[in-house]
Amino acid sequence: MSREWKADPTVVRLPGGVTVGGTEVVAIAGPCSVETERQIIEAARQVKEAGAVVLRGGAWKPRSSPYSFQGLGKPGLRLLAKAREETGLLICTEAMDETGLGWVAEMADIVQIGARNMQNFSLLKIADAAASLCCSSAGSARPCRSCCCRRSISWRKATTTSFSASAACAASTRRRAICSI
Repeated sequence: MSREWKADPTVVRLPGGVTVGGTEVVAIAGPCSVETERQIIEAARQVKEAGAVVLRGGAWKPRSSPYSFQGLGKPGLRLLAKAREETGLLICTEAMDETGLGWVAEMADIVQIGARNMQNFSLLKIADAAASLCCSSAGSARPCRSCCCRRSISWRKATTTSFSASAACAASTRRRAICSI
């Protein structure tokens, strides 16, 4: 995001004293999908041991084939919440539709919007209003208006700032934020 939109960097404060957009690097790590309790708890322990502060794992998985593993859904969210309880890590997972967004926003600390949904503006508007922090995946479907569009609809508010190519974070003037990973 160009500094012509917002001159000052945005700092988003998350639970546990974690700040995104400040001078510290915030590491987000974890498995592609939540598959079993043992798998996600062990992954969370390894993520914490490696120094990350956010556990990312997919409770829902977008797939090209309806026959592929689609994720555990709500049970996966409960497993992520258990991993948070055991490790103290913040949780990040993807919301794929409006129904799932409500569940994810209720259970996760950070809501991820995947590359396949970067043109789903109705979902992006709802995500902007529902989540305390929302991550959007960089991908071919992402609008070409730089980080400001990855920040969902709030690009109109001119409140976004890019921090790096791999982790561009942005925040709105309210308590909401969106982060591109």
